[in-house]
Amino acid sequence: MVVSAVFAGIAQMIVKSVCGSTAAALGIYLPLIAVNCLLLARPADENGVGRAVSDGVKQALGFICLATILGALRELLDAGTVFGAQVLPKGLQLTAMAALPAGGLLLLGLLAGLANLIKPKRSGKEDEAA
Repeated sequence: MVVSAVFAGIAQMIVKSVCGSTAAALGIYLPLIAVNCLLLARPADENGVGRAVSDGVKQALGFICLATILGALRELLDAGTVFGAQVLPKGLQLTAMAALPAGGLLLLGLLAGLANLIKPKRSGKEDEAA
């Protein structure tokens, strides 16, 4: 399934670079193929369907929270607003890089590092059992 997702991603990049009008007509369908493959790779039969659905819902909610926090942080650093409400003095821009893709990636890495600091450490016995 992961291999299929990778090939779907490669196909999207090729179609986008070779024939932009076809890529525009396909819209979201090629990326959906990749996401579908990754979702289907989750083993539902191993732990039961209920547990797989629960896991999927938890992951979706976590992603929504992360995207909201990341977006609010980028908006705060770039424009001084959060969800459109002025928080910092007007005209104060902490960093314009936050609005750029590289700034978003940097902030995502910093949030991931912060989450790793906060997350409780595992004892290591679980790793040995696996």
